[in-house]
Amino acid sequence: MTSPSPNQVRDEFARQSLSQTYADLDRWRQRSTAIEMPEPGSDLDGDTAIWPRFPPHQVARVSLISGVQHLNLARVAIDERQTFPMAHPSVLRGALLGASRGVWLLSPDDRHERQQRALRTLYTNQHRLYQYLEAPVPGMDASEHQQRLAEVDSRRSGIKALWAASSTLTARQEPTETDTIDGAARFVFADTHQQDAVNLLWRQLSGDAHGLPWPVFTRASTVSQSRGRLPGHPTPMADYQTGADMFEIAEAFMAAFRILRRGWSLFDQRCEAP
Repeated sequence: MTSPSPNQVRDEFARQSLSQTYADLDRWRQRSTAIEMPEPGSDLDGDTAIWPRFPPHQVARVSLISGVQHLNLARVAIDERQTFPMAHPSVLRGALLGASRGVWLLSPDDRHERQQRALRTLYTNQHRLYQYLEAPVPGMDASEHQQRLAEVDSRRSGIKALWAASSTLTARQEPTETDTIDGAARFVFADTHQQDAVNLLWRQLSGDAHGLPWPVFTRASTVSQSRGRLPGHPTPMADYQTGADMFEIAEAFMAAFRILRRGWSLFDQRCEAP
């Protein structure tokens, strides 16, 4: 019987670390199947007044559920010992974004700040829906199509009319996803190096999600072999070899998980009456 290689030991350690998150992921998955309402008198119950048709607690909860589902999808493949160098980072990007948006929405103690962040997310949701509906919809006649567009545009305009300045937002500011990631990282992680690492991870995973090759060149697991100067090329060339590194996958998984865990804790805190 041969001894495991250092890489096999490293991979198994990463898998064992991930398995310690499964009880929480199972619990969050189960609670995702039921409707959850904030208690009367709680923070999130009071936040509802800003947009009762899609209250802030539902906006945050959908984000957290998205984080749970993306992590569970990544987990299924890992448990089957199937890892993918571009697909896993793409899925983990979704987990990181869902978890971070949940934290970003729920972290402020100030009601006005929470409501304004919820309004920005609601606006983005309606704006993206409007863009989707701008294209012809099969089976929908022109009058119905225009009516649907008008309804979405009315909601979009109504939400934006409620925008106001807050401690972190100007009255007209629409935060980017990168702003959301950065805000969540700074809230969850006290260490500036960890905060910076999450922001770099977000950029790297986004490259994978968009099908671009540049993240390969930034990963420690990528091996390069110089080929020197080749005819027709002004700079030295190299061959690159990469694959799915379990330890790197685990790092991204755990970053998203830690933010997600804080998000669910905040959700429960904001849903409880004093």
